[in-house]
Amino acid sequence: MGGQPCHFCYQGNMTLAMRQAGQPLPPIASPDDVAEAVEHCVRHEGIRDVQLTGGSEVDSACGEVPLAAEILAAIDRKTGLDNIPGEIYVYTSAPKDPTGVDALFAAGADRVAYDLNVWDEAIFEQVCPGIFRHIGREQQLRALEYAARKHGPNKTCSAFVIGLEPLESLLAGAAYVAQRGIVPLFSVWLPHHRPVRGSTAPPALDYYRRAREGFAALFAKYKLEPPGASGLNVCLCRDLAIQAGMRACS
Repeated sequence: MGGQPCHFCYQGNMTLAMRQAGQPLPPIASPDDVAEAVEHCVRHEGIRDVQLTGGSEVDSACGEVPLAAEILAAIDRKTGLDNIPGEIYVYTSAPKDPTGVDALFAAGADRVAYDLNVWDEAIFEQVCPGIFRHIGREQQLRALEYAARKHGPNKTCSAFVIGLEPLESLLAGAAYVAQRGIVPLFSVWLPHHRPVRGSTAPPALDYYRRAREGFAALFAKYKLEPPGASGLNVCLCRDLAIQAGMRACS
């Protein structure tokens, strides 16, 4: 809504395009709306895991934490968090106050993710203008490292968008978080109408093979287990964990 979506984000760029064209935007779901959808999916569709995805609210010291906690409370009232077979993970903006994450775990989240997206800071500034301007790398790392220290390994995740930066910086970023018990998520760039760094063409296949090998090696070395029971959305993390010889969630 501020005209600064990440260049690779389809939803953000579609919202921006609709706003610029004067088209009405979709209604915002209330916590009770989300809870109703979760109840249906868990009880009638066999869904195991619940992912709440945010990443746009940065106005307060705790960012989106109060809203996510409210949604979790609504899900608990409607379905019961204990009745969700798999995990509940919350993807959100890194708050100014890193201790805000404690409220998410207290509200029932199994894992929390603050996405770095791109490790190379010059590319990060270019392709993630809103996050760079309003949150910044220092705040992201402070929040990630606090959450990992306080809540232990495998409780905090951070996605990297695979295909946007040189392989060396991508793997350096993944290694940085992995060494701290933070799960690096392997989120594949899906090109759409907006070019990223002037192109909509993904890297060659060898780039993805080497990236897969690098992430799998980190999962094995640091005993990291990605969320979910299979590939999730555009993330191949669980598939790579299996490749690394780790058990799948039962």
